[in-house]
Amino acid sequence: MKTPAIPSGAAILPFDATYENGGSVYAVSITIPSQAEAGVWHVTNLVVLNQASYSLTDSFTAATVPAGGTLRVSSQEPDSTPPVVRDISVEKATLHNGEKNLIRIEIEDDRSGVTSVKGAFQSPSKSALVWFACRLISDSGLWEGEVPIPVNAECGEWTLQQIRAVDGANNLAYLSSDSPFVARVGFGVLGQGDCDSTPPTLEVFDLSPRTVSNETGAEILVTATVRDDGSGASSVFGWTAPASTNGQDSKIYFSCTQNPNDREAPWTGKILVPRYAVKGTWKVGLVHLEDKARNARDYRPDDPVIAGATFVVE
Repeated sequence: MKTPAIPSGAAILPFDATYENGGSVYAVSITIPSQAEAGVWHVTNLVVLNQASYSLTDSFTAATVPAGGTLRVSSQEPDSTPPVVRDISVEKATLHNGEKNLIRIEIEDDRSGVTSVKGAFQSPSKSALVWFACRLISDSGLWEGEVPIPVNAECGEWTLQQIRAVDGANNLAYLSSDSPFVARVGFGVLGQGDCDSTPPTLEVFDLSPRTVSNETGAEILVTATVRDDGSGASSVFGWTAPASTNGQDSKIYFSCTQNPNDREAPWTGKILVPRYAVKGTWKVGLVHLEDKARNARDYRPDDPVIAGATFVVE
């Protein structure tokens, strides 16, 4: 659930409404930043989820938002301008996998001040991302963050993939790899162990049972055979949804674990089908694999290994 500023749309305020006992009203208190942009704000995205994990998602413009979905903000010092990045640098031009680099970012905000800075570096093959978060160094005025390179990380030139900076009025500055500041920042990784550039492979994926009832909650066992000959798989997760939901979205997320003492063991998890879940055929829409070198791969329904990963709710 998000509320952006109008007219600029530069700021977003997420909110979560809670149920008030004894009625059908959901209430939430929205805290408007002290230097928020002045003008009319409106609800842009609304997600309503029921106990069966069935959701209604809707989007609105200023012209289509329902009655009561707007509020007027007044501010003596309104801030509608996101932070501006002036310079980005890294401490080490090269380092070994398993070491940490330091990124320094010079960033300005003329009114409410920068509140958070984070981003990610991408491996040479683009199969791995390493995320970092920065903190303000009062002495220098720069934002600094540690970039931890996995022990078995891919060797070669890692490049900055994105920077996200937010100010005190929730204005967001997003710089992608197309930005001149971002595109020129990178560092080399040298191997002192294996240089893993290959994401894990999903060899077998199975669900059991394939038919459950929505009269009571049910569990479906997920079994995945994952192969990673490099650093080793570290996580397996995904989601499932009804094959047909008339334009509405209803996802159930699942995650799998492996016996830590047996690298050849399958990954197992559970899909928790709630009471009153939507009847009909459900299909697995995503299986995400990641290894210890942060290489990742997504499997979708058009991949043969999960094309038949379905179950029926009666």
